[in-house]
Amino acid sequence: MLDKILFARHGETADNAINRLSTSPPGPPLNDNGVAQGHELAEMLVSIDIVAVHTTPLVRAQQTAQMVAAERPGVPIVVDADLREFSVGEIEGRDYNEVFDQIDRTWHAWTVEGRLDAATAPGGETALQVLQRSIPAVQRMAQAYDGGTGLVVAHSGILQLLIPAICENLPYGYGYENWLRNCQIVAVAVHPNRYTCVDWAGVQPPDGPVAKDPLAVTAQ
Repeated sequence: MLDKILFARHGETADNAINRLSTSPPGPPLNDNGVAQGHELAEMLVSIDIVAVHTTPLVRAQQTAQMVAAERPGVPIVVDADLREFSVGEIEGRDYNEVFDQIDRTWHAWTVEGRLDAATAPGGETALQVLQRSIPAVQRMAQAYDGGTGLVVAHSGILQLLIPAICENLPYGYGYENWLRNCQIVAVAVHPNRYTCVDWAGVQPPDGPVAKDPLAVTAQ
């Protein structure tokens, strides 16, 4: 079992720079700033014993993951479709600011009201669908290696939903209240049958378990 999993958001893309929603694979590549961010991430992690890198089918995540793995010959990169960004359906390609209220209502439904069957837009995934694929992906990764640290390079939406869902010390809304910028890192300690967030993008999260609605737990 891994000792720790680091979750990192990918570097910036042209769509990120103009707030365009882009959730479908293959998606846009990193822009010049995103490439620089990826190299900075690799440098930041150079002293950490990373034994495996898991990422998504989207180009931007794979490019970022490859920069980190380049410093570690022999460390595998595993592309896991279950870690992909959640689909926003018919609002794909829209300006985030134009649909902010719609997205905000969905996150409130998921993290405050416990309505995991809500979708961001018609044709998009529900929180339950996302958790039912992504939680097992993390569990598979945690069990696949004997000690050390694993790295997941993925996307802001799924990470902000997934990490609070698995970590006993984070309320479900923690991710949406603490948005991850490009190449920021969340560190999660792995224990038998549980996870604890020990660092959220440089901020120490709450100590101790928090009371949670059992709805999201059923996704495990």
